[in-house]
Order: sequence, then structure tokens, then C-alpha cells
Amino acid sequence: AFTYYNLNTEMGGTKTLAGTGAITVLNKLRVGNISILNGADKVLNLCGSGAIVTLAGKFIPGTSTVNYTSTSNATVAAMNYYILNCSGGPRTLQPDSVITIAGTAVNAFTPGTGPFTITRSTIKYNGAAAQYIPAFTFNNLTIANTSGDVSTSAPINVQGVLTLEQGILTTTFTNSLTVTNTSVSAVSQGTTTSFVNGPLKRNLPSNLTGAIDEYIFPVGKATTFLPFTINTVTTGSNPSLQIEAFLGDCGGSPNSSPFDISNTEYWQATTSNVTSAKVTLTRQTTLGTLNAIGHCSTINGTYTSIDGSVFRSYSVKNSNVTTFSFFVLATRT
Repeated sequence: AFTYYNLNTEMGGTKTLAGTGAITVLNKLRVGNISILNGADKVLNLCGSGAIVTLAGKFIPGTSTVNYTSTSNATVAAMNYYILNCSGGPRTLQPDSVITIAGTAVNAFTPGTGPFTITRSTIKYNGAAAQYIPAFTFNNLTIANTSGDVSTSAPINVQGVLTLEQGILTTTFTNSLTVTNTSVSAVSQGTTTSFVNGPLKRNLPSNLTGAIDEYIFPVGKATTFLPFTINTVTTGSNPSLQIEAFLGDCGGSPNSSPFDISNTEYWQATTSNVTSAKVTLTRQTTLGTLNAIGHCSTINGTYTSIDGSVFRSYSVKNSNVTTFSFFVLATRT
């Protein structure tokens, strides 16, 4: 253990911040070349205020912890962290930068008691094992986990852009995910290996009148990608739409014999002040004979056809709806 006023690792080659116990920096840390804080028992305490860390090189956290401990405002630097603890308050996430977190612990990012300034910042979860996101309001949030899932352990909001690069983001009704940015580009398209497993809520622009923009919901269930898309949207004041995809049989039945519904996947839509839209449903495997969309107000009720057309063998698109509840792929003959 050692306490520094300023710690400058700029000179010379690779530096290892090691030793027994915590390394404490009272004022400023300047990272030069490559500095490594490796090992679960290694702790770096940054006690200064303002821009504590200046970067001339690269910081490798290993499996260690970095604590921002000042009781006055401190800027959380754009570094690669394992466990990042920002308890104490207030904190400013470095603007126009990416702060990466590879930690596996629930408190990999701990808001603490102080307010956060998040303008223009990006938090990127890039671990190689399961990660958990506690309650927080993000500007931009990026999921880039290479081999494990990322899960919300409390409700989270994204005010900027949700980017799904790699890994599955698991949400629940209780541990919800809401993208409050109403821009059509506020959520990335997702892929078969990176989507939201659980409900995804998006706030939409108020008073749209048939806007042709496409709002995608890159959702799925387990390891299956099942995106849901709307366009030609009409809304009222402060509208929102939440989508969750499911695998299996919805338990419903078609309203007539020439019309049949799929028993392998379905979607639930919960809306506020969205009065009409065109819906597109997509699945990972080809549609086969499926060529329409069925809709019902209850999960196991009687589904009626709202038409649609096949698009690229995986989607049925542009079915007009004025109510949002349960949707299935269907066959119309």
C-alpha cells in the first residue's frame, strides 16, 4: 500500500501498479505508455477532484478495482475498468469519450449518492463473462460482451443511443430498459448475436402524423433474434411503445379455417398514445408458408389477420394496426 499526491507513470516502459493493499492518489494520475493494475486484490483509489486522470498512454485494469472517492466533483476518465466504483458524489463522466467496464460484479458501476453529469458520455460493457447493470441513467450505452450475457439488475434509462455490438442484453419487467431518446436512430438494429432478451421500451416523438421513419425494436428470446419494427406512425402526446418477444405457442386460435397462426413465436406490444402504425415481424428462420400477421387483444384469444407482405423470406411487413397487444406470424390462403 502506498499513498501519492501525484502519480506520473509517463516516463519509461510498461508500469505495473501492484503491491499489497491499495494505491491511493490524492490529486492527479497521469498514465503513460502502459500501466497495469492486475489482480482482484488490487485497488486504486483516486481522491482528487476535477479531471483526476490524464492519459498519455494505456491503462489495463486486469481484475482490479478503481474507486473514485472524492466528495467533490470528479471526472470519471475514459479508461478501461474492471470494477468501477463511483460512490461519493458528484461525478462527471468524461464527455465525448468511451468508458469501458469489463467487470463481472453487480456493482461494476455504482452510482453512489452523488449526482452524475452524463452529457455526451458513453458507457461500454465489454466483459468476457456475465455482467450486470445496476440502476442508472446513461447517455449512450453500448453492449459489447464477447462471451457472456449482460443483464439489468434494476431499471435503467438511456437518454442517448443504445448500441448492440455483441452479446445479449437481458431485461425483465422489474429490471426494465427504457430508451428515452425519441430519435429514430436511438437504438441500433441489433443482430442474431446481439439483441434485447426481454422487454424494450422506446419513447417516440409526440404528434407524429404517419411518419415513414422505421423504429426498430431489436428484441428476441433466449438465443433467438425476433426483431419488431414499426413505421408510418401516428402518435399523440408523450407516446411510448414496449415490445417483448417470446418463443413457443401463444395458445390462441385463428378466427377462420383458411387462416392459420404460427405456434413457434409471438410478440407482446404495450403502448401509450400510439394511435396507428405499420408493423413488421421478423424471425431468424425462413417463413415457409407464413405470409401474414395475426393480432389479438389477449394472448390466448382468437387472432384475426391484419395482412402484410413477405419481405426477404424472413419478414412479414407493413400490416396496419390501430391497437397494440399480441402479434403472431400467420398463413393466409
